[in-house]
Amino acid sequence: MQNKIEYKIQRHLCLLDASIKSTERLLQASIERNLDVAEFESQNRERIIGAVEKLQTEIEAQINTLELSSVSQELLEILKCWTQDLTDSFERTLLLDQKITARLSDEKDKTTQQIATIYRARKSHQGYNLNNLKK
Repeated sequence: MQNKIEYKIQRHLCLLDASIKSTERLLQASIERNLDVAEFESQNRERIIGAVEKLQTEIEAQINTLELSSVSQELLEILKCWTQDLTDSFERTLLLDQKITARLSDEKDKTTQQIATIYRARKSHQGYNLNNLKK
């Protein structure tokens, strides 16, 4: 049972690393204004996070079934390290998400300004359209 938990924890940590790498690619895509890549990475990250959540639920369920007297000191250390790695990964992801949100918010503001500029220019030239005159 303990070997299964150790194996699942290792897989879980690998998935967390994949999630962070995907988040970093998402940030890079937002910096480069490549919204297609950003959307793809966002969907990819969402799938990875779903797998992380499922695996974490399985690990926690297995940990809850362990008898305290049967838990080795080695497994306790692994669980402590795993908990710390989870905290570090979540903090790193939060920091990256804040950067991504700021970049995408800036991009949204620029797009809104461009739309407003085009709308005003179109409105100002609307009076010059002689095709709309009634005869």
